[in-house]
Amino acid sequence: MHTGEWVRRAARGEGVVITERGRPVASLIPFEEGHAARSFRERHVLPEFDSLPEISGDATAYVSEDRDRRFAAAPHVGMTARDVIEPGAVLDTP
Repeated sequence: MHTGEWVRRAARGEGVVITERGRPVASLIPFEEGHAARSFRERHVLPEFDSLPEISGDATAYVSEDRDRRFAAAPHVGMTARDVIEPGAVLDTP
């Protein structure tokens, strides 16, 4: 891996395309002042979030309950074959 070299190239104004097994997965571009993100305090809540319930304190329990509810409704969504294979199972592959 040559991350330091990639960062130096981007700092010189070159864009770098990062690939995984020949497939582009990310790009590293030179920083421009206009691209600086606004601070968190300057951000505004999107209207889509107005319908979410108010949560006081730590939201960990709420997130866990929501995740459990989604998993119960569609247990296969977001899972890979490795997630459902029992440890130690031998797969018969052609």
